[in-house]
Formats: sequence, structure tokens, C-alpha cells
Amino acid sequence: VGVKLSDIAGKAGVSAATVSRILRKGCTDKSSSGQKVLRIVKEMGYAPNRNKKPQGLGNILFIMKATKQGDDCESLIYSFSSFYGQFLYSAEKEVRKRQGTLTVCHADENTVKRASWFRNTIRDSNCRGAILLGGHFDAESMDIYQEKTPIVILNALPGVTDADSVAPDDEGGVRMVVRHLVKLGHQRIAFWADRDQTGQIVHHSITRLRGYESGLDEAGLNYSRIYSEEINDKPFLERMEGGFQAYLKDPERPTAIVCPGDSFAYRVLRMAFDHGINVPGELSIFGFDDSDFSSHSHPQMSTVNIHRMWMGQEAVRLINRRLNDPKCPPCQVIVQAKVIERETSGPAPS
Repeated sequence: VGVKLSDIAGKAGVSAATVSRILRKGCTDKSSSGQKVLRIVKEMGYAPNRNKKPQGLGNILFIMKATKQGDDCESLIYSFSSFYGQFLYSAEKEVRKRQGTLTVCHADENTVKRASWFRNTIRDSNCRGAILLGGHFDAESMDIYQEKTPIVILNALPGVTDADSVAPDDEGGVRMVVRHLVKLGHQRIAFWADRDQTGQIVHHSITRLRGYESGLDEAGLNYSRIYSEEINDKPFLERMEGGFQAYLKDPERPTAIVCPGDSFAYRVLRMAFDHGINVPGELSIFGFDDSDFSSHSHPQMSTVNIHRMWMGQEAVRLINRRLNDPKCPPCQVIVQAKVIERETSGPAPS
């Protein structure tokens, strides 16, 4: 007879239910009782019966990439910001509906350690599947997929073909914004690109830039401007201001700027106000993502809704689908975006 949960509970001085909860969390449980139970589990050689089918969906991991290694405060902000919080909330709601539990943890920032971190976390948590938030995980997640642990990449970057994924139509969303601005009479439309410290355009900004370019081609517009923050060691807001100077000095200023995210659009809006530029009278500004603050800014931000609540739920549905049919082909769900016009956009100035 193998080691039972009650055996571990007796030695650790806790209930069997507590042992079960700690085993579901695995190495993500940093409490003293959690570490004690995990140590006893290892000493006693306990191995869960993986052939026993759990009732309901079981334990699902929700894995996020920490923004800085060891920086718990910044990780917490990343986890529970209004943008990422909607993914988490909707996924947890769908998991609970299917009688499962959702465990949130952060991936190791160190890319060299991350592959082993994934394997250890998946093994120790005794999870039945994992949701990986963000395109940063695409390469590392392949090992997990090949080991037959169902995963879904949520808010994935383009090009994911070997794993289930849910992603917004970034390119199509920006193309719809350009189309909308053209209908409002705008002929000089610019794009604000997000760049890293080497000057390379990063992450979702790449596909959103493609949407901008294809939108211009569709409208037959020859005017094109790509602004971005300066590449130097100054604080981010100062680099944004440096990039905005290119707009101010442009002899053919655009009448509209499309940004890769609401946070960029908000900063462009603030800089426009600081320089006495009327929004939307002289300059229309569009964000992307429809973050919560976009509807509470003054003026309210025009943006693109990517249906984050639905995306989180769909990620859980894809895990459930693969648990029921492990050999089904990978499914890539592309979520159509929706243009939300508020107060920062309007007709082109005459």
C-alpha cells in the first residue's frame, strides 16, 4: 500500500484537506506549513495517482511572467493591473464553473532557468493544465506541450502553431482604426511604435504596426509617420517627450496618431495638452486594448476593445477540450477587435 494523504497529514500535524491544497499549489506555496508538507512528501516518497480522474476540471495553473526577477512589488502590480486582471478574473470564473481551481504563479525572469522552472512547476503542482499569459512564453511552452500537459497561450504573439492559443486580432484592429479615421476625413495618420532599448519594435507593437501600414495601403494614402520614444538612458517619460518633439517639428504634422496601447495613448494625450494642442480638434488619438482607465481619462480615450473577458474564458475551454480529446489538433483562436470611439478622436481639422 502506498503513502496516503492521511499519512502525510499525520506527520505534518495538519489535515488531509490542507495537504491536498498544498499539493495542488506545489512549489508555488511559500508558506512555512506548505514547505514543511512538501519536504515530508519528498521524504516519504509520495506519488499521486495520476490515473485517477479527478472530479471536475482539476487544478489549472495561470502562469505570468514576472517583470523583474525578485521584485515582488512589481510582479504584484503586473498581476493585478486592470488589464491583466480581466484575463485572470474571467479564467478563474470559468474554471470554478467547471468545478476546478486556479493557481496563479510567476515564471522565472531568467530565460536560462525558465525551461527547468516550467517543468518543475508543472510536475510539483500536480496540475491538469496551464494557461500561459503573454507571448513571452511561446518558445518555452513547447516542452510542456510535448510532455502532454495541456497548455493554452493567452494573448499570444503571432506564429504559434504547435500549441492551443487565444489572441486578439492586433493587425485587423489597427487596420479598422485607420479605416475609421479615413472616414472621418483624416489623410495624415501616424503610428506611435513601442521600441526596446536597442531600438527594435517589440511584441504586439509589431503586428499593430502591420495593421497601420496595411490600413494606409487599403486607403491609398502615401503619408506615413512612425514616432517612438528616444533610445537613450533617460527616464521613460523623458524619452517619450523626446519622441514627441519629432511630431512638433514635423512640417506636415499628422492629424491623428494611433498608439500600440492605451498607456502610450494616454502619455501622448498628456504631452499634447502640455504643448497646447487641442484634442481632438487639432489631433485625434487612438489607443489599443480598452483598458479600464481609458473610459475614465479626461477626455475619455478612443481605443480598441480586444474582449479580454471572453479570451480568458476561451483559454479554459480549450484546456477542457484537450483534456477530453488529447489528440485533437492545436487550435488557434483569433478574437475580432472592436473600435471604440470616445472623446479623443473626431473629424479631421479643416
